[in-house]
Amino acid sequence: MAKALGNGFPIGATMVNNFVGEKIVTGDHGTTFGGNPLASRIGHHIFSRLSEQSLLKGVEAKSGTFVKRLTAIKDKYPEVATEVRGRGLILGLQLTRDPTNLVKEARERGLLIITAGTNTVRFVPPLVIEEEVMNEGLDIFERAMKVFVESGNT
Repeated sequence: MAKALGNGFPIGATMVNNFVGEKIVTGDHGTTFGGNPLASRIGHHIFSRLSEQSLLKGVEAKSGTFVKRLTAIKDKYPEVATEVRGRGLILGLQLTRDPTNLVKEARERGLLIITAGTNTVRFVPPLVIEEEVMNEGLDIFERAMKVFVESGNT
């Protein structure tokens, strides 16, 4: 939570539910980067920006594009890709085998992707990614996936 809240600037943040909130008191939990006036102002700005309806609608539209494209890839390669999951712009494509070589193929074509969990490729683009950049990345991923599937390497 703090990483997103600071948008790259060091800040500390903890979210608790009512059960925990009723039990802790000042001094029970500390942070290296909490309470700093500059960090607090940045956090406030970022939180305000992330709450804007225009940004949220843009994320929803971009997520729709990602899900549509990843679903098409899944449908094209059902022996390797089994599920598209996630929400917003934190998405994953579940595979039936180790994605290490897929990550390598994508990287060699200029796209940085990572894995998450077991046999999952994770996509976490910036919330403000431009349509052109997003589609270019998905095109690269699709080409890397084709090589990955055809190679049969695990």
